[in-house]
Amino acid sequence: MARTRSISKFDNSLIEFLIKAMSDKYGNAKSYAYRYNNLKVSMDPRAISDPHIFVIVGISEAVFSSADESEKLSLKAKDNGGVYIVPAFTGLGAPYWDADARGTVTGLTRGTTAEHIVRAGLESIAYQVCDLVCAMQKDAGINVTRLAVDGGASKNNFLLQFQADILGCVTARPETVETTALGAAYLAGLCSGYWKSLEEIKNNVRAGKVFTPCMTEDMRKKLLDGWEKAVKKARTV
Repeated sequence: MARTRSISKFDNSLIEFLIKAMSDKYGNAKSYAYRYNNLKVSMDPRAISDPHIFVIVGISEAVFSSADESEKLSLKAKDNGGVYIVPAFTGLGAPYWDADARGTVTGLTRGTTAEHIVRAGLESIAYQVCDLVCAMQKDAGINVTRLAVDGGASKNNFLLQFQADILGCVTARPETVETTALGAAYLAGLCSGYWKSLEEIKNNVRAGKVFTPCMTEDMRKKLLDGWEKAVKKARTV
């Protein structure tokens, strides 16, 4: 196994935050992720958010033909129209831990459109991330000023802008969004000696698009209050 020569100050700060944030005081939970030499990383808040929400809401109901269209439809609605979706199809995980919670859609009116439903579905992802980050900040006693995102959903510009707005911090997407496979390849490369250090790998990372919050604090509070009420309706405890 290749020996790590150095870990930057930023990496140490990030690891320190993750270790502190994964306590159970505010509903988080530690889960062993990986170990490299003396570096251990534990991070698994377990939100239990169903990633197939758009298959259920969209394709099955013929609202749109592919998940890629969700961004276009969301932008057609100037707001969520008071609609909130809590995708608790298999219960709610961190920070609520309510296995009997069920998925709900609230705020429907005669004026609700397909665009409102799709937008609410995307927004539900950002709300759940916000719940987790807020819980982690309380446990760690550190404010998050930049959120790094990846995965297929991160291709959606509307989602990432809303994520930045509702969390109130910069949200950054890498050039390569499928970082799970990339991370596994990097670890394999470290162990085989192809890369000699974490710093060498860090130099390979290419930045993508950065989303800066532009929502007013009053609007942010109003939306979060609406989400909190919707979650209460979905919970059983």
